[in-house]
Amino acid sequence: YLAHTAPHPPLQGEEDGDDAVDLRLASRKQKSHKHRELKFVQPGKWQEIAERKREKAAQLEESGFLSGRKAGHSIQSTQMGTEEATTYGPSLGSGSTESILPPRWDAHTDTTMPLTLEWWDVELLPSKLKKQVARAEAAALSQQSKAALTQNLKEPPGESNKMEDSKPPVKGEQVDDESGDALSKLRESCFDNCALFHCKTADLIQHIVPIESIAKQDAPQPVLHLTKAELKRRRKLRRQNKQRELQDLQAAGLIPAPEPRLTLQNFIKVLGDQAFLDPSKHEQKVVAQIQARQEAHLQRNQEKKLTKEQRAAKVDSKLQSQVDSAVAKAQVHVALFFVKNASHPYHRAKLDLNARQWKITGGVLECPAVSTCCVIAEGSSQAISKYIRLLTVRMNWTTGPDGGEIEDDVGEGKEGDVESAVRHKFDPTNRCELVWQGMVTKRNYNHFSFQAGETPDQCRKILKQKGQAIYWDQVMQISGNIDSSLGLKLAYSDDDDEEEE
Repeated sequence: YLAHTAPHPPLQGEEDGDDAVDLRLASRKQKSHKHRELKFVQPGKWQEIAERKREKAAQLEESGFLSGRKAGHSIQSTQMGTEEATTYGPSLGSGSTESILPPRWDAHTDTTMPLTLEWWDVELLPSKLKKQVARAEAAALSQQSKAALTQNLKEPPGESNKMEDSKPPVKGEQVDDESGDALSKLRESCFDNCALFHCKTADLIQHIVPIESIAKQDAPQPVLHLTKAELKRRRKLRRQNKQRELQDLQAAGLIPAPEPRLTLQNFIKVLGDQAFLDPSKHEQKVVAQIQARQEAHLQRNQEKKLTKEQRAAKVDSKLQSQVDSAVAKAQVHVALFFVKNASHPYHRAKLDLNARQWKITGGVLECPAVSTCCVIAEGSSQAISKYIRLLTVRMNWTTGPDGGEIEDDVGEGKEGDVESAVRHKFDPTNRCELVWQGMVTKRNYNHFSFQAGETPDQCRKILKQKGQAIYWDQVMQISGNIDSSLGLKLAYSDDDDEEEE
């Protein structure tokens, strides 16, 4: 069991007595990578490489080298070793009249590759035009390959290196009229029908939304709110400056000085001795001056008086500004009413006209099956306060507008005869109650309208679409058609009085 303590024979390369170091376990040091030195390109290096390539191309030219990229489309010679330009594709003689696609107007002068549309724009074409473009280019390539094969077969074997007679068609050379017209029509249709929605990958690209530069935006002007005392002092200084300017102009003689402002109390002090010479005459002048001032005052007021249309527009703009401020502050006031019967034209007209005048949105949801109407009104605080007073105080729901006895309201029919007339009666048991009043963050209606439902469930679904199903539940609870399933106790409930009894 002590075999592991026995001394082992020395290894090769290990001295006797040095048994504490094992070279096999020696750790390998990681070689540090040296930074590569910058090596600058020597002048003339690329020129030498280009010359070698030209020499190699010239040797291949002399040996009659032929190669093809694909079947039916061969490249006769690169001609890199000659002074002539490189020609891609078959070389057609000047007398060839085959109908091929001419190169693009901005294409390179050395190529005759047919190009109807750029390859990256083909994806913007509909499928039918894609097929037409592919057929046109395929026909042109096949014609070029056939012409090249025919010309190669006709040339003698010893003169294959002579390319003087085979020159590329001159740029802008005319082709057949029919093929040219067809090509121009094809290109025009491609340019007209290019659209982004034809591309299948357009939806996958996220375009950056342009943001207006902050430098172009006008800096908001600071608003300075003044107190009443500051506004009064500012007005006083403005009037003093205006009066001082008038006095300076009068002193310079540019404008005449105004007449002294005479009254019955101060004309003796202003006129002095002249008033004692003929006081009756001067008193008449003072009275005439007072009347002239009063007439001028009334004339100015009449000129500043607004017309009926202007007053209506001013009130309308004021109400609209109140509603806009309430919406902007997310403080839209809402009032919910219960009305037993709102079928009478008088009541409907009152509800609709006042809502339109005070810019109130909402509506009336009627359910004749259970004799319940839900009135929803939303708007500014002033408008909702007036509307609440209208429905709960001003309007008489059981009698006519005069507050007298119940009378029939007869309306003429379509033909004006008495038989087709429609009679409306006021309901003596009709009533209106305010169910709830509060605020919401936004308006749920765009205008004030009337709507009817056959059953309570249908009415509840109508309000549920607006997220206001609780409104109908509260109205039904007030009407007494359902019990309070939520256990809510109203302020006017008589349950407490009954329990005490």
